[in-house]
Amino acid sequence: MSEENIVVMFPDLKGQGVQSSFGGKILHFQPQAKLIPVLNGLSAGEAQKLSKKLEGLFFPVTSFGRGLLSTLVDGYQYCLNNFPDHVIVRLDTAEHPVEAIPALLREIERGADMVIGDLDFSKGCFQYLRENSIDEFAHLDLFPALYGQFTRGKLPLSCAHGFQVFAPGKLASIFEEAKNVVAEVEKEVGHVEWGFDGAMALSAYHLGMNVEIVKIPAESLRDRPRKKIAEQFDRALWMCRAAEILKK
Repeated sequence: MSEENIVVMFPDLKGQGVQSSFGGKILHFQPQAKLIPVLNGLSAGEAQKLSKKLEGLFFPVTSFGRGLLSTLVDGYQYCLNNFPDHVIVRLDTAEHPVEAIPALLREIERGADMVIGDLDFSKGCFQYLRENSIDEFAHLDLFPALYGQFTRGKLPLSCAHGFQVFAPGKLASIFEEAKNVVAEVEKEVGHVEWGFDGAMALSAYHLGMNVEIVKIPAESLRDRPRKKIAEQFDRALWMCRAAEILKK
């Protein structure tokens, strides 16, 4: 796999990632990769000024939609329009360790269509997940049971599965199916602002793609309130049901 054919796309709230050392960290591990920050949370003027500043090192995209879902949609669409035959890496600036990218890329080289870097809070990673907390239950039990049930045990994902890699030529069909899943959910619950990573994983599974999971040791604290976890689980359940309905 040529490093020149690797694209790394990441949502970047108010451009905080590109104005820090995040881009440099990626290039340390993938020197030839094309970096696509999807700028959001900025005014049109701020976005234009920052995009101009970034040209040359980055391929900035500006998203003015509401929520993470629309930001990801804009980023994936840019990738498909400009780099359709590249390996596409999607990660977050805050919680996904860039040094794990090579491990996910190795699974693509071995024949995977999609690889999911699922954050691992078990064993030695408990310093980032409070013992006996609701987040511990959600990560280690609740979400893996949900996704496992709807994927016949194939994808027992936690609720931190946004580190995703797509083999060349595989993103388009997964992306289109994921948008169909979201549209199905929006018929029932209205506008959806997040949950697209789950829709992508479920879509790849239902399309018969070869999806591999790589456990990535967590490096940041995860201790969210019960309400946030309940909302995320509810949205994940709707995504699972919608994907199952569309398959039929």
